Amino acid sequence: MVGKATKYTLEREVILEGRIVSLDLSPDGTELLAGSATGKIFKSLTSDLSSTINSEGHVEHISQVAFKKDKVDIFATIDHAGQIIVWDLNTLNVITRCTSGTINKAKGMSVCIADDDTIVSGWDDGFIRCFEVSDKKYSAMKWEIVNAHRGAVTCVYAVKEF
Repeated sequence: MVGKATKYTLEREVILEGRIVSLDLSPDGTELLAGSATGKIFKSLTSDLSSTINSEGHVEHISQVAFKKDKVDIFATIDHAGQIIVWDLNTLNVITRCTSGTINKAKGMSVCIADDDTIVSGWDDGFIRCFEVSDKKYSAMKWEIVNAHRGAVTCVYAVKEF
């Protein structure tokens, strides 16, 4: 859509499978990632909205997709099954997976890639968990903040300055 205030014109549209529950724009603005309620991830070019679907993905509702703020080739997703997946955007292959490791299987709510390349995540049990990204199938938890929030942690953001 192009325009301002209350006057917009539809220039292009794309129809994707499932309800879109999360969007993130690449740092350079050339690609848009969409996570769906069906667990699928779509990559669309912003220039023409041509889209590709990822062949591997989540089995539950994707809560959030997130690019690293200064890299366009890596992104992370988190789902309601309690799984984080770190992806290579060029190939749409999985780099690693992270899980909360709890018996009660907390739902993943929010995710971001920190400046130090760790994955910081918010969960419906009120915890904030951080994972060290590795080239192993599953990456280990680095730290967690127990009961960081009274309810679900629906937004996380990490920067070096703090």
